Amino acid sequence: TAITIFFARSITKPLKKLTEEAKKMITGDMNAEFNIPQNDEIGDLAKSFTAAKLHISQYMKQMQGLAYRDPLTGVRNKMAYDKYLIELNSKIESGEITTYGIVVLDLNNLKEINDTYGHDNGNAYLINSCKLICQVFMHSPVFRIGGDEFVVILTGDDLKNHDELLKKLKDSQEHTKNAPFPW
Repeated sequence: TAITIFFARSITKPLKKLTEEAKKMITGDMNAEFNIPQNDEIGDLAKSFTAAKLHISQYMKQMQGLAYRDPLTGVRNKMAYDKYLIELNSKIESGEITTYGIVVLDLNNLKEINDTYGHDNGNAYLINSCKLICQVFMHSPVFRIGGDEFVVILTGDDLKNHDELLKKLKDSQEHTKNAPFPW
């Protein structure tokens, strides 16, 4: 009887707890707890599960970051834009946000640049244009929602100063029109 009680307390219960928590983690519940304060193989196993949980969580965050980023320009992509709109609508409904602005930008001549000068220069055109957009609207999220289409959601200071910012963007565009290379 004593041996059975010992096994139940020191081996069977902790293993059942580890199994239950591991099943949570398998289903995506990263709040699984592996707190087994034992200094034996079961305690080591619990520490290994905790380390695995940490690594999986970090990897998931990294993958999520990649899933929401445009690989060429580095700004948020269409999937991030769709998610942001859901969050924005929720903030509007709750009254947290009462005013906002949307700037939709469509770059001209991308096809012509790609066809005439090659896709590397077309990519340079997209990257440089995106840098300009981000510099002008530095306090607002910028999204690349299509091949040459960008959206900026204006709030705060960028919304208050939207006329100045749009003029700054237009002036920058005029300045680059006479550049020897369109990109």
